[in-house]
Amino acid sequence: MRHERGINRIQLNFGGELLKEKAAPGYCDLDFIYGNVNTDQCDQRAHFPYSNLTEDECIYAATRGGAHTRHDSFEVGPSWQDVHPKGCFVYPCGSEWCYYANEIGDQPIGQHLGGVPVCRRDRYIYGHAVAEVATDSRICNNAEYEVVLTEAACIQAASCLGDCDGAPFDIGINNASKRLEFPAGCFLHADDSFADRPCVFWNNPNWTTSFAPSQPKGSPICVVKNPDNVGQLTRSDFITGAGGSGGSSGSGGSALITKVAGSGKAK
Repeated sequence: MRHERGINRIQLNFGGELLKEKAAPGYCDLDFIYGNVNTDQCDQRAHFPYSNLTEDECIYAATRGGAHTRHDSFEVGPSWQDVHPKGCFVYPCGSEWCYYANEIGDQPIGQHLGGVPVCRRDRYIYGHAVAEVATDSRICNNAEYEVVLTEAACIQAASCLGDCDGAPFDIGINNASKRLEFPAGCFLHADDSFADRPCVFWNNPNWTTSFAPSQPKGSPICVVKNPDNVGQLTRSDFITGAGGSGGSSGSGGSALITKVAGSGKAK
């Protein structure tokens, strides 16, 4: 599994769980989604047809999805690589859910693969300004996304996307008529003459609900509505006994390689 993005430090808690001491800034633009159960295929929402998360991304995805990563069984051993999805996947571990890493080079040859691949897509996308509406499905042009509406979330989005903050950030704070010229909520200014590049501003949606922008300019910033998490998984859908990672309540058994993610060394 690749190691393209660095992390600050991997550590273990008292239960032997892999943790990231501090989330790397590079992960904030990613949203982690589940593929098709008991296959190695991501669905149409993902960037790639199969999971291509790095080990570090897989560990971070587990924290976002409400799952665990176990030190003694994070990487599945060679004996189990053909019966689990390639890359990062989720599988029951006792009464909980765990994320695992399958570093198999080719696609698994097993007909039925125990687990669900963990895939990725963009957390934020740019939408299209639509006149005479404050909120509308046409703005994001994707039912999985919605406009970033709060000021705090807009500041976070700008930082994650690497865009500058406009000044004043609240576009209509000094001149209320400005609210009619830009999209409601968080947006990237089309032509900010006060900066050497387009910056992000916030147009208070509470105001624009009553007075929708008539000629909005700029690109609304949209965010994933409902990120995937283990709470939506059904245990009865999973193939049981497919391999050591799930069949031994997360202990992994002797066939699993014990490895600290990010170190590159077996323990």
